[in-house]
Amino acid sequence: MSPTVRVGSEGFAPHIQAALDSGTGALAYQAVKQLDQCKNVAGYIESARRYATQTPGLEPRKAQITMDYAQELEAVQRRCQTVTPQIEALRTPLLLKAMQSGEFGAAAQFVESASREQLLEAGRPELVLHALRTDAMQGDAPAMKILAKRKLPYEVPAPLQRPSELAALQIEERWLRGPEVSALNAAAMKELAKWINPALLGDWTFFSDAQDQTTRRLAQLQSPEGGLNAQERALAAEMLAAHERQQARP
Repeated sequence: MSPTVRVGSEGFAPHIQAALDSGTGALAYQAVKQLDQCKNVAGYIESARRYATQTPGLEPRKAQITMDYAQELEAVQRRCQTVTPQIEALRTPLLLKAMQSGEFGAAAQFVESASREQLLEAGRPELVLHALRTDAMQGDAPAMKILAKRKLPYEVPAPLQRPSELAALQIEERWLRGPEVSALNAAAMKELAKWINPALLGDWTFFSDAQDQTTRRLAQLQSPEGGLNAQERALAAEMLAAHERQQARP
């Protein structure tokens, strides 16, 4: 929860409920992040302990820091014990409140969490499209992807869908050709080489198909025949620049 909210033996549950009932949009979004942490905390603890006890050659100081971190997570886990299925079910209403108040990133999460019926409630399509567009223009890649792939039970206007798709694909292409994917691919190919002669694979990699598909679609969107017009390209460039600013933040 917010650093200003002290959480004791009562655990997180009453604070999450309060964020929905009387809190700000920012508190509602923070409550969603707390629900996410509670959902994943057991895995974080297991990973930390495994790293501290099973990493060959790990310095004792680093091992102790990691174990201390695991103990902090265990304290969080105890406070998560009050999060019942009923509290977990508040996720979508909390995201709606956060989206309505303009919390960056909440719109895409609301779309992923909400049911079709919730997305189609009176006045909801206009609210969702506006919030997604706002977040996309501020650099939120998940919002761009939802608009690009039309993952909504209503139409996304082409002048918004097409720039969103171009910007989302440009972000994806940079990721696919970046160091993270290179490292993942190298590790995967090393494992595959234990079973298949690498010479038989040629230039193929685990990410070749995704890279080829992204490149082809980008070429279509940027072609003189079926590509974006000048206004749509300018909108996509704004989205991409905003995303880069977001990524550059500490």
